[in-house]
Amino acid sequence: MPGTTLQKKSGTLNSIDFVVKKSIAFCLLFSPLLLPAQSSPAGKYRNYSGERIEIYPDSSFTYTWHFDMNSSWSKGKWTVKGTIISFQFIPVYDTIRITNANGGRDSLLLSADDHAERIIYQAPPVRIDSIRSIKLNLEAALNSGGQNIHPFPGELIIKRNKLYPIRNGKKYSKKQKGFWSNKKWPAYYFKTDEK
Repeated sequence: MPGTTLQKKSGTLNSIDFVVKKSIAFCLLFSPLLLPAQSSPAGKYRNYSGERIEIYPDSSFTYTWHFDMNSSWSKGKWTVKGTIISFQFIPVYDTIRITNANGGRDSLLLSADDHAERIIYQAPPVRIDSIRSIKLNLEAALNSGGQNIHPFPGELIIKRNKLYPIRNGKKYSKKQKGFWSNKKWPAYYFKTDEK
């Protein structure tokens, strides 16, 4: 009923004021639950240039690139700020133990696969200063394709299940010429269900 009042120790309180204050408190308490949540960019994406990015819900990602007999892969962590997703490469290293008559020495080498391993190489008797050349030869032999050979995009703009490259601080949406033909293809990555 309008005009009825409730008696309180500090004075009178209009019942309408009481209802309004309760409604405001309720809205303030539960309004974060009513706002639309930002959807996660997690999923599988690919583009028309042989690149794939798999974004996992745990903030990790895998990037792969294939062209003819060349390939590259990268792993790391991602973060989102607004509509921009940023990728940070985390290298995977193998430990190479090079041993010879002069002793042994450990070196790190970018791994050819996504598992860190220990490789033992028994070198012929050589001077210790030629170990660097042995390491370079091992890198060449082990890396037919490999980790981060084709660089992954550092940042992309998220828009409607697509990831757009950023050029000069803006979304790049022009089509790019294909390798084998004059046909032009979109530069963005699109979400896919492919394996």
